[in-house]
This record gives sequence, structure tokens and C-alpha cells, in this order.
Amino acid sequence: MMRIDDEGGVEYALQRVSDDAYLCDPTGDGDSSSWEDDAENATWVSTSEQAESLRDRNLLDESAVRVVSRKWVNEEDIQPDETDRLLDETSPYPPAGSPLAE
Repeated sequence: MMRIDDEGGVEYALQRVSDDAYLCDPTGDGDSSSWEDDAENATWVSTSEQAESLRDRNLLDESAVRVVSRKWVNEEDIQPDETDRLLDETSPYPPAGSPLAE
């Protein structure tokens, strides 16, 4: 997925024009693809060019699908969880921003 800043980025998928279903191609080779209603089941790639290449490998007509994008966010950076806190406490390295880190 393409990072656009420290908080996240953009990723791309193919959506069928006729019913807004998303292409799911887990192997990326066009041999085992399916159409899914849920965007979470789509095959998301890093660039629109990779999505177009996926379209070509699946032998899809350019007018039948569109490349769609969505933003993604580093969820682990939004709210630290117990694992983050534990790792911070047990890490042999000083936390970032600490005078000891320099």
C-alpha cells in the first residue's frame, strides 16, 4: 500500500461497473479470482498501475471495471494497546524522543 504520510496511505482495487462488486484475486495471476460485495475481501494493491495490471491478468475489459482507491491508517499508531505498552516497558531500547535515544 502506498504510504502518503506518517499516518497512512492509499491503496487501490478493481470494482466492477455493473454491480460495484470488488475483484478478489488472492494469487494475483487471474486463475482463482472472484467478485465480492465486501471491499474488505477485495485484492488491494499499492498503485493504480498495479490495479490496471491485475485487470489485464484477469482479462477484464477496461470499460467493465474501474480502479478505486481508499485511504488507510496505521491503526496501531492511533491508540496504543497493551502489547504496545508492554513492549515499551520491556524494550532494551529507549523510547523514541527520549534523551537516552540520541
